Amino acid sequence: MESLKEDGTVWDTDEGRIVNPGHIFEGMWFCIDEALVDNDKEVLTRALEIIDITYKNSIDKVNGGIIQRFDCFGKATDNKLRTGISQLNADDKVDWVHCEALYTLALVSVLTNDNSRFQNFLDLHKYCQNHFRPNQGGDWYPLLSADGKVLRKNKGGKHRVAFHVPRALMNITLLFRKFSEGYFNS
Repeated sequence: MESLKEDGTVWDTDEGRIVNPGHIFEGMWFCIDEALVDNDKEVLTRALEIIDITYKNSIDKVNGGIIQRFDCFGKATDNKLRTGISQLNADDKVDWVHCEALYTLALVSVLTNDNSRFQNFLDLHKYCQNHFRPNQGGDWYPLLSADGKVLRKNKGGKHRVAFHVPRALMNITLLFRKFSEGYFNS
């Protein structure tokens, strides 16, 4: 949830019911990192549950990729979210959301040794390579339509922060290096 009332309940409005999967994936890998440091199996288990629910609700089963947002109650909403420079549709695909999902899916597949979770990572990785990554290389396109067409080619600007892509790729590389060295076998 992007915002809650003081009592922890949901604001039952279009904006109040927004779930941004990118924030959930990012927050859950932070929780997993801390759970591993503290050896807190309860936090780890809950994080895995939240990741699975978020993935199930945010994966675009028709076009691939992760949608930009969804309604926590599954209600129909005003599909348009206005930003300072444009608008985002709920089913648009945003690069940073995919970065956070990629690393999170890689992390949970390594920690659980679960082939279906690893397949989810591979499928999303393939989607990112085929849609976000330009043929000539370089930084990813920041925004795609629901069907994977590039909506925004600019790779810098007021609403474009270029740390999600390199951080995700670095974290995935380090994770798989640790995995190949047997770090997670103990």
